[in-house]
Amino acid sequence: MFHLEPWGDQIEMAAGAAFVVDAEAEQPGSFEVEHGEGKIIVWAWSSAVVKLFSDGEEISIGAGVRPCVPSVPEGHGV
Repeated sequence: MFHLEPWGDQIEMAAGAAFVVDAEAEQPGSFEVEHGEGKIIVWAWSSAVVKLFSDGEEISIGAGVRPCVPSVPEGHGV
């Protein structure tokens, strides 16, 4: 299972599949990635607008447009 946070998206990921996660943001940052048995969790940073691709096609969840990650107080993370 692939999790995209902080939106709570959960996408089933077939064995051997590869996803590309792309972001544009006003603030500098980088993805935080956690993984465990049967799961990958990717966290975006404040102001990031994220798109997820599989086999060159964008994967949409729900309405399709993810809002940017909201601001968090200084010293805290998403």
